[in-house]
Amino acid sequence: MIAGDLDGDAPTGRGRWRQPASLKGRMALLLGLVLIPPLLYSVYQTGSAYLAEAHEQERKAASLLDIVVAYQREVLDGTRNLLDTLVRDSSLQNDEASCNAALAAVAKQNPIYLSLAILDATGEIRCSSRPESVGVSLADRAYFRELAGGRDFVVSERLISRFNQRETIVVAEAVRNGVGGALESVVAVGLDLAVFTRAMRGIDLPDGTAVHIFDAEGMIVGGELADAGEKPDLAPAMADLRALATSPREVVELTSRDGVQRLFVSAPVAEGALFAVVGFAAPPRWDWLDSKLLIGILSPTVMLALAVVAIWIASDYLVNRHIRTLVAATRAYGRGRGAIRPDTKGAPEELKELAGSFAEMAARIEHREQELRSSLEQKDMMLREIHHRVKNNLQIVTSLLRLRARSAASVEARRVMDEAQVRIRALALVHRHLYEQPAAESLRVDTFVEDLLDFLAALGTGDDRGIAFRTNLAPVEIASDQAIALALFVTEAVGNAQLHGFPGAHHAPEVRIDFTVEGDCATLVVADNGVGAGQGREDRAQALEGMGLRLMRMLAGQLGGECVIEHQAGTTVRLTFPLHDFDVFESSSEGTFEPADG
Repeated sequence: MIAGDLDGDAPTGRGRWRQPASLKGRMALLLGLVLIPPLLYSVYQTGSAYLAEAHEQERKAASLLDIVVAYQREVLDGTRNLLDTLVRDSSLQNDEASCNAALAAVAKQNPIYLSLAILDATGEIRCSSRPESVGVSLADRAYFRELAGGRDFVVSERLISRFNQRETIVVAEAVRNGVGGALESVVAVGLDLAVFTRAMRGIDLPDGTAVHIFDAEGMIVGGELADAGEKPDLAPAMADLRALATSPREVVELTSRDGVQRLFVSAPVAEGALFAVVGFAAPPRWDWLDSKLLIGILSPTVMLALAVVAIWIASDYLVNRHIRTLVAATRAYGRGRGAIRPDTKGAPEELKELAGSFAEMAARIEHREQELRSSLEQKDMMLREIHHRVKNNLQIVTSLLRLRARSAASVEARRVMDEAQVRIRALALVHRHLYEQPAAESLRVDTFVEDLLDFLAALGTGDDRGIAFRTNLAPVEIASDQAIALALFVTEAVGNAQLHGFPGAHHAPEVRIDFTVEGDCATLVVADNGVGAGQGREDRAQALEGMGLRLMRMLAGQLGGECVIEHQAGTTVRLTFPLHDFDVFESSSEGTFEPADG
């Protein structure tokens, strides 16, 4: 697991989340996870503050609306009190001139009243503060029809006076007789629209707030802005005002006539006739985000990011650079540079302790390796000495056989002893190569076979002295046990060709030795261009079926391979066997040599 963490190769299951491999990544992730709850809480607090601010703004708007409605109703209540007074005034029941004079005096005392009039049951003006209007019928007015229909008090929509073309609002009260409540007369007052604006002059409006009074048709009859220096049209469209009249006390976001999105809330001033609407600036989404949301949400996020970056840099400087030093030391040690010791100056105590443990471990391993190398060198030297002694002992045996062969009585006994000498000297040659090779447990096939052929060629006498040996040998190292069997096999195959392959005179006698490797399988081919067993040579056939063939087959079995003999233009002996462990060098040995004369 430690190696996986250091190399970033920690195993993960398919489809599973993979945690960061580096220490600084994990520390940054841990810090991020720890800071996520405060970040979420900050976002929650910011969102709550945003909603609370919106609710508070709506609450202030509703309170302001109540104040405006109260001011406007105060105007209407004062007007109704005046109407009640006029209804009870008996002097208005006198002749027309007296009635006109009395109403004109009242209008003069109250400039907000543009006109005062008394209508009879048919809607005709009986007397008025404007005598010129006497006799005019107002039966077609909507407010008169409502009074005639049974209502006692009515506030009209915005009207245009027939006499002075000024805008007015008519407030009228019905006078009924005691029998059945039939309409007897109507007392009406025309209010100047400016009174609705003046009624709000004492209200302290918040910045960006506008108040309007409108009728059921959506016509503005009065208004007031927070900044008297600005006069933009902050009211909604008439259609929107009519919709507001049907949903009192509901905050609605609309586009005002100046093209800006605002919030509006309305309430009735006079039921079904006049309404007050307060418009205030909607919380500007992006502007609000630029200030409070950046502070409330983005600031903790930036702090989280800075904390992650800080822990990333700090962990890399305080911890990871020392870990990289340890990793570099371990890699250098793995490459055989055991003298390197990690520099842990400024590292945490835990890493210093780890570095000390590593240095102690490296020293022990290095000391153990030195002991093993010394032991291995000693064993290798002893093994070379053994091979050297075996080679010397085999030479002694060969010398004894040579002495014994000279004193042998029969030719057959001398021949057997000579063959034994050749095989023993071949074994001695193997041991000589083993102690001369850099690695005493293996030898090079190409150099060994070349030396063996030199030895076999030097032994030739008579007809076999002119044989040419041609080789194609792969540069392969084989184990010592295989080398001994292979040396004896080559000795038997080449010796058979020398003794029996070229009887009498022969044109260009040749023996070819090939050793090739394909994969982990080696093939040895010893082929001559002499006579074959089926060409009338009984001695060659007997030789191939005798001791030599049995020995070659036994050696092939010892190598775990197979021996095949072919007879065409000469004789070919083919040995195929598996290699245990071998190395192939850059060049191969291929050449031709002639045996020396004499």
